[in-house]
Amino acid sequence: MADLSQYLDESFDDRAVAASTGVPEPVPPGEYQLQVEQTELQPTKDQTGMMLKATLVIVSGEFEGRKVFPQFNVRNKSAQAQTIGIGEFKALCIACGVDYEVARGDTDALLYKPFRASIGFEKEQINPSTGQPYPLKNRVMKYIPAGQAAPAAAKQTAPAAKSSAPAAPAAPARPATPQAGLPWKKTA
Repeated sequence: MADLSQYLDESFDDRAVAASTGVPEPVPPGEYQLQVEQTELQPTKDQTGMMLKATLVIVSGEFEGRKVFPQFNVRNKSAQAQTIGIGEFKALCIACGVDYEVARGDTDALLYKPFRASIGFEKEQINPSTGQPYPLKNRVMKYIPAGQAAPAAAKQTAPAAKSSAPAAPAAPARPATPQAGLPWKKTA
């Protein structure tokens, strides 16, 4: 048995803390300032390859302290999965300003180097045992070196060029992402 009361800080009101409701809601899509907090090499689920798991933490703004957990296939029986994994890892290295050869030899070289990333949602997946979708999770869509603006953001802030030509038709709407109950979505 453990008596927690002797270890709790008297200036902290632990009784006022609400019980956890489980997995935190994902952060809204957007560009965030992050840094790598931890990396860990683990075998893939089927034990035939190796995956680098990283913990990225948002270091500024409204969602400071929230985390994103990318995984990079560094050895995989699928050459395509391995190519994607190494390519994404190289993009993280570039964003952190760390040479790939250095990070390849010691992933700790990436720790606490600021960079920006465009964060979105993972593609919806269905839990085969329940038939229900898994909870929404964040995913790094693009790594951006600190101090460099994302091309999409730059396009959005650039003034529109005046043209006498008729406007192009709007792009077809993307399928809606399940967003019911997300804290940043206001209900009318």
